[in-house]
Amino acid sequence: MNLSENTNRPLSILLIADFPFLPANEGNKRRLLDVINFYQSLGWRVNFFLIGKDKSSYRKMERLVNGKCFFYAAPLLTKLSFVLQRIRAAIGWMLHIDFLRDYSVHCYFPNNLASTIRNVVEENKIDAIQVEYLYLSNLLNNSKDKYLIVDTHDVMGNRWRKFRERGLLTTWYSINEDDEKRALADVDCTLSISGGDFSHFKNIYGLNNVKLLDFIYPVNPIWKSTSSRVLFVGSNNRMNRSGLKWFVDRVLPLVVSEFPDFKITVVGSVGESFSELNNVESLGFVDNLEDIYMDTLLVVNPVFVGTGLPIKTLEALAYGIPVLSREAGMRGSEFFRDSGIQVHESHVEFSEFIIESIKHPERLISVSNSLVNRFQSMREQCVKASEQIAIEINSKKKLSYA
Repeated sequence: MNLSENTNRPLSILLIADFPFLPANEGNKRRLLDVINFYQSLGWRVNFFLIGKDKSSYRKMERLVNGKCFFYAAPLLTKLSFVLQRIRAAIGWMLHIDFLRDYSVHCYFPNNLASTIRNVVEENKIDAIQVEYLYLSNLLNNSKDKYLIVDTHDVMGNRWRKFRERGLLTTWYSINEDDEKRALADVDCTLSISGGDFSHFKNIYGLNNVKLLDFIYPVNPIWKSTSSRVLFVGSNNRMNRSGLKWFVDRVLPLVVSEFPDFKITVVGSVGESFSELNNVESLGFVDNLEDIYMDTLLVVNPVFVGTGLPIKTLEALAYGIPVLSREAGMRGSEFFRDSGIQVHESHVEFSEFIIESIKHPERLISVSNSLVNRFQSMREQCVKASEQIAIEINSKKKLSYA
């Protein structure tokens, strides 16, 4: 169901984020762009509301949405509120005081922003509103009569504990589990981006409004067995840096001993810290990642800690490219274990799989064909979930008209 009942027009949704979806060089940006493309492929009218300071990619983004784009210049106080909470979290780490490590659920925004959004909703006949990340959900307070969605991107409850267990410090957004549960229960739909997050929200938190939208990429099998490129894609965050360092220190020397000219290709800002090393080809940001994927034999994801869903893994699978990963890098993609994703924790096994893949790329042909079929079936499940969302949007509209 793609039409808004009673008007026979496409369902109209407003997506709100405090980051642009271009350039799509980080996981959250790529996720937002893919959600936009997915909704538009269903015939929905997508509008985008950007809160921020940088309008450099605004015109490009306007051309990619079939609705309207809006921009709100966030005041300095909004940025400062996040900085202060980050400092508070850092103090909590240093003093080992757990409650200081938790952020407040919502980010600070001026009172007039929720009213501005309400005016946009009314003037443009918006049927549903979706915010990217829970900390924006207070912007929905003036629009309770509309269908309200939070695209979670991750489980944020006690997120810092998951990093501590791996010996990593994170001062980014992490909240109390009870606060997260209450805030998500207050909207119509909680979008999860992985099966693990879906189970957590539904079974641990007991939420009944959870929908799973994970494999939303359009399937585009471009993999070729004639390449020998091994690729890692990632932004310059702590998880990616630590994973790539493990690969460079432990795996790369073993592969180079077999193939002296071998280089790991790194795309994204994570390569900045490794660009001077031998046998590392750091490409930085690229305008069209598809061109790189077309010349890639194998994608690796060596991260050993993380939450949410590794976008880099899903993207590779959608292109039909086999993935070599550690356990943390395939979370949410367990359906593809040994049928698209090969999982190894040992650096020796990691290197051996790369070496054998370069020597015998023909062995990956059946793997690529199988994962494409599997991915298509998973995407169809996402389409069904979106159809249920459309039904619920129209049901709430009926109630608001009554």
